[in-house]
Amino acid sequence: KNLPLTSISVELFHSKVHKDDCEECAVDEEDGSGSTGKRKSPIFDRIERNIYVGGALTDAERTRLLEIANKCPVHRTLEHGQVVVVSSLANDDDGR
Repeated sequence: KNLPLTSISVELFHSKVHKDDCEECAVDEEDGSGSTGKRKSPIFDRIERNIYVGGALTDAERTRLLEIANKCPVHRTLEHGQVVVVSSLANDDDGR
């Protein structure tokens, strides 16, 4: 992209938050018997991403880098939810 970028690093933080980050986090819910009770609101995963960039970048170039980062396939997948994680365990005999 011909940007004067000299370094870049990304820091992620994961937390669990209640929907709308409410103080009381309780909503009315009917239990099927006609009575209404209180339950906690749904909890969501929140990932905070801090991107650190080095170089003599203009504000427009910094904005463009953030736009590019937001189009990353991992970012787009996480934003849309419904993620399936598949893991496997492999031998490291090749010294990776």
